[in-house]
Amino acid sequence: MENPTTNPDNVESKAQKMQQADGKDHKAAEEKELRLKKTYDVVWARNHSKFKTLDPEEYLARLRAMTKLDLMHEMPKFGYVPRNDRESMIQTLYKECRRHIAALKTCSLKPVPISVNARARAIHQRAAMVTVA
Repeated sequence: MENPTTNPDNVESKAQKMQQADGKDHKAAEEKELRLKKTYDVVWARNHSKFKTLDPEEYLARLRAMTKLDLMHEMPKFGYVPRNDRESMIQTLYKECRRHIAALKTCSLKPVPISVNARARAIHQRAAMVTVA
């Protein structure tokens, strides 16, 4: 007869029961923590790029140091079919890196100029004078 405490299925179900007993939704808490971590990374501009750098020249130097086999493994990560020519693979990956970095730079937030008519400007100026006096 099998011991119920050593049965892996039984041990796993006991762990699940213990998690359910505390009344918390552990999966939702983990998802919230992951979402918060991603938000902080975006705010503090941490680099989690698939190229592991935001400098295309640094990526090019890393590509040149790779072997042909390493380049062949790198190509499918970005949706390209590996080729037999080492230099063409390097140039393709380098262009993809530059395209990715350019797309990141174009998504930056820029202030939108607001046009205010003369009447609204006069009201604003009068309100500013009243608060100063």
